[in-house]
Amino acid sequence: MSICSAQKVKFKKKKVILDDKEILSYKQIPFYSQRYFYKLDTSEELIYISLERNGTNNYDGDDYIKIYFSEKDILIETKSLFYGTNTKPVIKKLVLEGVIETDGNINYEKVAKFKKRYNDIINK
Repeated sequence: MSICSAQKVKFKKKKVILDDKEILSYKQIPFYSQRYFYKLDTSEELIYISLERNGTNNYDGDDYIKIYFSEKDILIETKSLFYGTNTKPVIKKLVLEGVIETDGNINYEKVAKFKKRYNDIINK
């Protein structure tokens, strides 16, 4: 259980690499802007991220992101962390805030704080 302050996050060969250490694996569904993150070399899903465009590709005022923590059934919906089709900044933010630890585990106390900070009320 550790947090680092300066990290390099890379997505390479279906792995999330933090400071040159593989910490998670992932699968991307490109046309649906979805990524599934797993414990390293397992099929145990930890995080699901979905970029919601609401069918308005030329207008981003209604876009938001869903971050779902599968193990504890926690859903965060936020506009403030929407970076277009790129989920890498979201993973970086989760690492920076200590939600994803340097060993790839999820810190659920930090998830609760993260949710209080970023969860928005999304009117669908």
